[in-house]
Amino acid sequence: MGEIDHLGLYRITSFLGKGAVWALYEGIGPDSTETVLLKVFRKDLIPQNTEGNFLSDLQRNFKATALLKHPQIVSACEIEVEDGTPYVVMKKVQGETLQHLFDQSHHFSVETSIDIINQLLTILAFSHGEGVVYQGIKPTNVLIQGNGRVMLTGVGLAEVEAELGGKAEAMDAPWCSAPEHFDGNGVDHRTDIFTVGAIFYHLMTGEKPFPGNSITTIKHRILHTAPIKVSDLNYQAPRLMDGVIFMALAKNPEERFQTAAEFLKALAKAASGRSPADSTLGGAEISWHPERIITDVTLQLDNTAQLKAISQGSILDGKGKWLVLAIAAAIVLTGLVCFLALND
Repeated sequence: MGEIDHLGLYRITSFLGKGAVWALYEGIGPDSTETVLLKVFRKDLIPQNTEGNFLSDLQRNFKATALLKHPQIVSACEIEVEDGTPYVVMKKVQGETLQHLFDQSHHFSVETSIDIINQLLTILAFSHGEGVVYQGIKPTNVLIQGNGRVMLTGVGLAEVEAELGGKAEAMDAPWCSAPEHFDGNGVDHRTDIFTVGAIFYHLMTGEKPFPGNSITTIKHRILHTAPIKVSDLNYQAPRLMDGVIFMALAKNPEERFQTAAEFLKALAKAASGRSPADSTLGGAEISWHPERIITDVTLQLDNTAQLKAISQGSILDGKGKWLVLAIAAAIVLTGLVCFLALND
């Protein structure tokens, strides 16, 4: 997307960044006092002869979310088209995106991570209650303000962005995509639960839950493997959080938290030191099984990652544990005998 200095009535003042299907600019309105954000969609991704349909979808989603009023949700103000290129005008909100902070390797404390997810889930609980589903939360849509307040952007744009980013190579932050983004089983509000779980994992560990240098590798991990336990990567993380994040990242949507409120409840229990194990959520018995969290060592990793995976991904069954204990006891007993013999 080339450089531009105007979009409709708005004068472009700076380029802020880009995603897979859009570029983001800062601009000034016609009265020269209002600063706005302009999200400009890539015209080349819109199938030929469907520009009208794409704009209709944008307008429909915009109208559906126009009444969604929440102090931590940044909604689109208007939708326009310039030379066949659709763009969305949004109110400018101060703050840094989580994606930018991740890119800068910003460190988040356990307390800050929990607070960010608590706010994000509270916003989702409201949105889902109003019938709005994001089809997956992306770190580019999460703003963190200087006072720690979380703002969520991109309301009403998820469906059209997903349509444009249908090709795997055009996906933003594929590491926090849900299995249903790849397996074609359809997305719903539980897709948002999974993606928030992935963001939570990154906040707590500084690592992506499903890393990879290619979409193929990332897709394989999302569909078939589970990440290393959070408490093994961050020794300050409460071990009870392993179960919370594990449940949020369940491959099967039926095995996840079924609502943002359930996620919030489990998060509060784990943060207070109460295990969310074997809680009944949404009428279904969901057990906490952290021992199921394994790591995939079949993919090509660097040596450090291999050592980490091998050391943390091996889980002994019951018989194996007794065997280790028996060997340890034999070693101790042999040492004791030798010690007595030498001092006899």
